[in-house]
Amino acid sequence: MLGNPETSLSIFLQLADTMVSSAQDRTGESPQALVNVHSVDFWRAKLATLSECKITEAGVGDAGAAVLATALQDQNSKLHTLDLRETGVGDAGVKSLASALQDSKCKLHTLCLRGNEVGEEGVSALGNALQHPNCKLHTLDISGNALGNAGAAVLATALQDQNCRLQMLELQNSNISDAGVASLAAALKHANCKMRVLDLSGNTVGNAGVVSLSTAVQHTNCKLQTLRLCGIGVGDAGLTMLANALIHPSCKLSLLDLTGLAGMSRLGTARIAEARLTSLCEIEGVASPADQHITEA
Repeated sequence: MLGNPETSLSIFLQLADTMVSSAQDRTGESPQALVNVHSVDFWRAKLATLSECKITEAGVGDAGAAVLATALQDQNSKLHTLDLRETGVGDAGVKSLASALQDSKCKLHTLCLRGNEVGEEGVSALGNALQHPNCKLHTLDISGNALGNAGAAVLATALQDQNCRLQMLELQNSNISDAGVASLAAALKHANCKMRVLDLSGNTVGNAGVVSLSTAVQHTNCKLQTLRLCGIGVGDAGLTMLANALIHPSCKLSLLDLTGLAGMSRLGTARIAEARLTSLCEIEGVASPADQHITEA
């Protein structure tokens, strides 16, 4: 998701070294609060030079997220990509970031909050931010948070708003089941939805959820090009519907990832394998008939 321009990476590595040294010298602690040990002014200065910032597996927390959110609203901030995966950010921190996203001076278009402590209040704040005309986010990774079906519904509502610019949404391992997938599928059929990439891998999605998605990708309004469903529990009924969707003239999927499907039968595999013969969609995780010589028998 995150690019790696040499200049941004070099600047960030220098910054990381400075932060580690500063945290140890000033507090005598390991750098578990790299953001918190610096003032808002420090981060305002740094974000005026950084286009990408990746701070992972560190104790940023809600207080650190609030500091970063304030700096993001500075008119001199150039930051467009922020990766805060596994940094202990919860609902309060996400609320701060969501507020920043609604500021006209915030230039952020890519945000990763994977593996944090985001719940109902946090995702609700993000949903509201995505519908704000000033929000520029087109890529959001919120995988590994306990969003549930309620969180999926909040995001689905946002996707249908004319102001929402989101094109890539990663929701791996987010406690989403068929009901939540149905909400997202309905959003994909809305004329305002701009989604191109959706990752629902590792959720408790079954036949009903896959049927909802299969119906959605056949809709003329659906713009989805990449769908990842790795490790879900779909059966023959869902796979048959999905196979039919892949050969529908309105389907725009160019990549479907079905790696590691639980309980995929020979029949379900055959249906998908047959569809790949006439579909332009690349399918990962399912061998071709020539490779496996699959029959329905």
